[in-house]
Amino acid sequence: MKGMNIIMKKKISSILLLLFIFITFITPHVMANSSLPGIAFTYSSPINANINQQYLYGKKRSDGWAHVGIDYPAPTGTNVGAAQRGVVVAAAYNSAYGNYIIINHPDDNWRYWTLYAHLNSISVKVGDEPNKGDVIGKSGNTGNSSGPHLHFEVRYRENTYGSTLNPEVLLARSRQSPRGAIYGFVSNRSNGSAIENVIIDGLVKDSSVAPSNRPFINLHTYVKAKGYGQMRDVTDFSMNYCTGQLTSGSYWVEYSHPSYYSFLDYISIASGGVIKRDVELRLK
Repeated sequence: MKGMNIIMKKKISSILLLLFIFITFITPHVMANSSLPGIAFTYSSPINANINQQYLYGKKRSDGWAHVGIDYPAPTGTNVGAAQRGVVVAAAYNSAYGNYIIINHPDDNWRYWTLYAHLNSISVKVGDEPNKGDVIGKSGNTGNSSGPHLHFEVRYRENTYGSTLNPEVLLARSRQSPRGAIYGFVSNRSNGSAIENVIIDGLVKDSSVAPSNRPFINLHTYVKAKGYGQMRDVTDFSMNYCTGQLTSGSYWVEYSHPSYYSFLDYISIASGGVIKRDVELRLK
């Protein structure tokens, strides 16, 4: 019996050692949920249209630049409203943005700006002070545009290209029918560096509904490109993925990349809720 106890103790020790190795060296770390600091969540969607899910913020464009805004496909002439109250600091035209407007907002001591591009027409001038929802122009297809849509950016700290935040996290709590948002930072566990092109897939955990009919998550971490280095998501808020399009519910979420061990997470998002989910993945 004494010999059996010794064998059992050795087996248990071996199992615990293997479990320690697995947790320490293979499984990712998931950081605690938290809210995004310094953001008032008082912004509203600038247009009555859906975000183009095929061309999200942080995607590398064909010309090598990062896509630093979100796009709303919409017929030419659709009303565009101010996402928040503020002061118009630009209402002009250039070859890239076409007709565009920039508004400076009071959040964080006037360190936020929103940009509305490819407009068909502009209804405001520099110095005007629109309130949230006031019509400032009409959507269009001007400048470097592949079709009628509104390009929308949120700039932070500096009113310059690339000094941006993903607008989706700011918009999540202010919709008429609020949706949830998840954002976070996926990094290499060994050195803390951002991992680009991690696929993030999620599905609502509801066996009563067919998988094809359930709300889902499908996005990727931002890809390094021209303009990436100044993205305030990465430099100021340690964020390299975000979506604000989530229906409330509980989700199974998988983080996968060919060079790293995949990780399956479980999250619950309330209507209008915003959570932070940081994940550290281990190289294979």
